Amino acid sequence: MRDVEGIVVVTAEPVVRAVHVAFGEIASFCDRVRLPAPRMVPVDISSPGEAVVRIAEALQGFDRVVADVSGGMRSVVVLAITALLIHSTRASVRLYAVAEREDAPEMHIPLEMVRVVMGGGLSAERRRVLRTIAEAPGASPGDLARALGKSEKTVRNYVAEFRRMGLVEVRGPRQGLYPTPWLRLMLMYL
Repeated sequence: MRDVEGIVVVTAEPVVRAVHVAFGEIASFCDRVRLPAPRMVPVDISSPGEAVVRIAEALQGFDRVVADVSGGMRSVVVLAITALLIHSTRASVRLYAVAEREDAPEMHIPLEMVRVVMGGGLSAERRRVLRTIAEAPGASPGDLARALGKSEKTVRNYVAEFRRMGLVEVRGPRQGLYPTPWLRLMLMYL
């Protein structure tokens, strides 16, 4: 946790008493575990553009962002996700959410994948590697290298990048490569 640069809490204006209490608990926790003091960013939800700008301004300077959008007012969550999508064009953004049910799993949405689809930011070679993984699930990096006429080192570098993006899983002793649902979704739009 030592590499945490800052903590930003986004809420709707006017800030109600319950939010002040919850923010105080967050600040107390941060102090106990020696995290940076959180910063509250109230936004006016009646002006979505201004709200997104305000959130984006709070994110400036952060090269890596981990965002939890669980709970809270839906409109604030939508505004925050919009700002995070835009910020993901300049930074690594990991988005997490937990559903309201107690037994629900934590969700991770790879915003880098969304950004790539929106901006078409993958080279033809990377798209070819991803399509080959999707068409031959379970192939090892060596198998993939031979099929593509690339070195195994090149394929492993691509796989590391794709894993960070949440597009590929590696399983088993052969290190078989499997497409995630995110990769299948991405390929629908590339």
